[in-house]
Amino acid sequence: APVPSLNYLLSSHVWRQDHNGFSHQDPGFIDHVLNKSPEVVRVYLPPDANTALSTAEHVLQSREYVNVVMAGKQPSFDWLTLDEARGHCARGAGIWEWA
Repeated sequence: APVPSLNYLLSSHVWRQDHNGFSHQDPGFIDHVLNKSPEVVRVYLPPDANTALSTAEHVLQSREYVNVVMAGKQPSFDWLTLDEARGHCARGAGIWEWA
């Protein structure tokens, strides 16, 4: 039977010095997991809240992966609507014409 994915949330961006400092920002963690089996490990870097919501929907429904999501806990801009974010995530990558 499929095993639910292990979802790991990094809660601070490396350029933010929140009260938790290095323990929540370990910049080597993503480097470490990217050196593991690409058939198992997935890393997500959602650029805004709506993309983070779409990413959360995806990883919580996935099976048999190690998902790493880096999502800061500080307020940020909403660059995409939720529908746009879902489309962006479904494509896997994209270029925003306005960026």
